[in-house]
Amino acid sequence: MILKKRIFYIISLVLLLLINAWIIKERNNGFRYFPYRTYSWLYVDDSTLYLKQLEIKDSIATIKFSLPLSNSGYRLHIDTLPDGLTVKPFKSDLSFSLSKGIHLYTFTPFDSAALPIKIKIDHSDKVNEFIFCNLPGPDIETSEFNTWAINTSTFSKAENDSAISILKKHTNIFAKNNDLEKAIELSKFVAALPNNPKGIPQGKLSEFRPLQQIHESLKCNADLACGNYTAIYYYLAIHAGLKTRTITFRGGEPTWSYAIHYYNEVFLKEQQQWALADPLYNIYFPHDSTGRFYNAADLKKMTAINGFSEKSVYSFYKDSVLVLPYDSVKQGHVYYHSSNADMCYLHPGIKMNPSKLSTLLDFYIPRQGLSFYSDTKSNNWTKIAIKSMAMIMLIINAGCVLFFVVKRRKGL
Repeated sequence: MILKKRIFYIISLVLLLLINAWIIKERNNGFRYFPYRTYSWLYVDDSTLYLKQLEIKDSIATIKFSLPLSNSGYRLHIDTLPDGLTVKPFKSDLSFSLSKGIHLYTFTPFDSAALPIKIKIDHSDKVNEFIFCNLPGPDIETSEFNTWAINTSTFSKAENDSAISILKKHTNIFAKNNDLEKAIELSKFVAALPNNPKGIPQGKLSEFRPLQQIHESLKCNADLACGNYTAIYYYLAIHAGLKTRTITFRGGEPTWSYAIHYYNEVFLKEQQQWALADPLYNIYFPHDSTGRFYNAADLKKMTAINGFSEKSVYSFYKDSVLVLPYDSVKQGHVYYHSSNADMCYLHPGIKMNPSKLSTLLDFYIPRQGLSFYSDTKSNNWTKIAIKSMAMIMLIINAGCVLFFVVKRRKGL
């Protein structure tokens, strides 16, 4: 009876090994788990500036916000009237006179980098009704945004100190007043890094820490590719106090792959928008004349409809900041975004190039350090359940075989 059990477990072990080997071979055919996220999940704003309170006394309204407002003051426009009044904030409060009836009050900051504030109020002698504000209220959820919190703990103290030192020596970033100015200053430095095709090869360079990659580049001894630039940009950006993240593409088999590219996104706090930064192509912060900045998912959609016209990008040459038509530099982005590979957003602290063992473990125990963009795709939960059951049964069966082996040796 015991012999029959042994034979049964050994045969089952072999079968389960074959089944799991087949599942790994077919891993891209529905067996992988992808943490798909929608556009609204990936691009939620941080809501650090929100409406806390609205007070109306007689015909004077005071709106209170969660953060101090722009010291430069605001130009108040009522509805579409061309002339506006100058309104100076007091810390985080704005006070202004109300007009009778329903009106839209727009506060445009003299500091153009800050976010305009729009509020609609119905004012009468008997009742005052708040209708709309373009900034959120105090109950807004920010948990998704907090996924991308600045995390310097993955770097050593020496690396953290060196990043600050490099930024102070080579840039004027800590004297800038807002995130867009800081991001432009950082981009100017990264764009100017020496790139020597005869230097340390891109693959070998990727094994170095970002700080060492910077040092090798400054010595004109680095052949920088997109992954190198992205790692450097991320490393310096978070030490400059800029919330940033790395985006790449995933898909393909060992003998072929989708077009793979790395770049960054930077969150511009004043605009409450994520903006694309691509150091390899010297393309930064695509935008249009309305002040809208474009992110990686926007770029994917723009490629599908050839929607690059009337949009501009920043580029950097020596000490000059250029604003170029997106159409004139779009080719690299069209190339990569024409692929149907998955867009992958790396969470803070995750490695850009995981080991083969890490990749295998991730197949069975998915890491929480990735998010994949899709408004349409979903996981094949039946195949994922089959994969998990096959691995659990393999572990149980292997344990039973090991038990019999140990028991037999003790019997000897």
